[in-house]
Amino acid sequence: MATIAHRLAAWAADLTFEALPEEARHATKLRTLDILGAMLAGSETTLAARVRAAVIESGDGGTTLVGSATRASLGLGALVNGTAAHVLEYDDSHVETGVHPTSPVLAAALGQAEVLHRPGRDLLLAVALGNEVACRLACVAPGMFHRHGFHPTGVFGIFGAVAALASLQRQPVAVYGNALGLAGSMSAALMAAWEDGSESKSLHAGLAAQDALQALALARHGVSGPGVVFEGRFGFFPAHVQAPGHAFRWDAATAALGKRWELLSIAAKVYPNGHYIQPFTDAAETLQRRHGLRAEEIATVECAVADYMVPLVCEPVAEKAHPHTPWHARFSLQHSIAELLVTGQLDKRSYTEATLADPRIAALRARVGYRVDENATDRRRWSGDVTIHTTDGRVLHHRLEDMRGTPANPLSTEEIVAKFTANASGVITDAATARCIETVLGLERLESTAALLTLLRP
Repeated sequence: MATIAHRLAAWAADLTFEALPEEARHATKLRTLDILGAMLAGSETTLAARVRAAVIESGDGGTTLVGSATRASLGLGALVNGTAAHVLEYDDSHVETGVHPTSPVLAAALGQAEVLHRPGRDLLLAVALGNEVACRLACVAPGMFHRHGFHPTGVFGIFGAVAALASLQRQPVAVYGNALGLAGSMSAALMAAWEDGSESKSLHAGLAAQDALQALALARHGVSGPGVVFEGRFGFFPAHVQAPGHAFRWDAATAALGKRWELLSIAAKVYPNGHYIQPFTDAAETLQRRHGLRAEEIATVECAVADYMVPLVCEPVAEKAHPHTPWHARFSLQHSIAELLVTGQLDKRSYTEATLADPRIAALRARVGYRVDENATDRRRWSGDVTIHTTDGRVLHHRLEDMRGTPANPLSTEEIVAKFTANASGVITDAATARCIETVLGLERLESTAALLTLLRP
């Protein structure tokens, strides 16, 4: 009986651009434009500068570092670009599983397509394929990786990146299958940074992209990987999910391949924070705009939160109410709501040392609470339910049934373009921004991906 790795490899090796449905093509263009914008915005951060400085020590290379005049080797370029895409928490999320697929997949694919001079249609196919593989594998055990202390973007991103790279390199089934098997031993992403706000989590997309390149190189030179990498008794899923008797959804990985597209359930973000926080900041912003609220008028804020979200964005309360670093604050529901209501916005310039120290934000953080929403059990829908009690006795409530960006409440092409434009501002010229938007939305007509990369340098 064919294993999951073999079935994925066989399908991926045969998939052509023509077989990609128009809906999947369009969605992948939007995902690509969105994450290129996240890379540009993230390239301005201190962490991106530190990672660039580290890789420059290894010498120049042939691939572009987005938002920088510097170039690097293929693997180190993937590390830098993946980190830049992920550092601001502005990158997309698969709704049911919480994996951020496009950041590691695009970080790996961009440089490879550039150095191989692949046309835009090849890049489009590779990103779609990589996103589909990462999301489908994550659907085998949704929610279980966070629960066991593993960050899904890091552990699943490498498999999606392998798929994208194998497509661009036009590898046969055997090489692709071995690369997936090898990637299982290279997949790693601990959630320890949630406790102290350190920067390791922001590296996960870049590390996954970098390691995928190594897995493909090894497989290409004849190194074998286990065919039972996913479902074997010592395989990826039993090893990571230490829950005896857990019923893995094995069919989710391969059922209806090419007919049902999981990549259509990837959600773009409106705010640069954890995906579970998004609908609550949206609901709070709606209330503030609707009622003209000032922060000093707010007595308390209560959010009705799904129980599986609580350990990630609400607790421990002592940590969430006093985040240690800007990244720590991006995963604090309390801080995110407070910063939004005090400053009136959350964008690429938000979540700074200054906002962490702002006494107005600190005071409001202490007045933001939550309760468990017993009805929020469907992981495929993220709602935001916020109640604000004002100092003059008013009770203001708003519920957003489906987070903006999700399939039930998608962002339009114009909204994705506006987000990209804001993220590109100050990094590349307005002319380059406009040209990049035109190029990505018409990616299948691009003769060489290298032409796109030239637009992403300052």
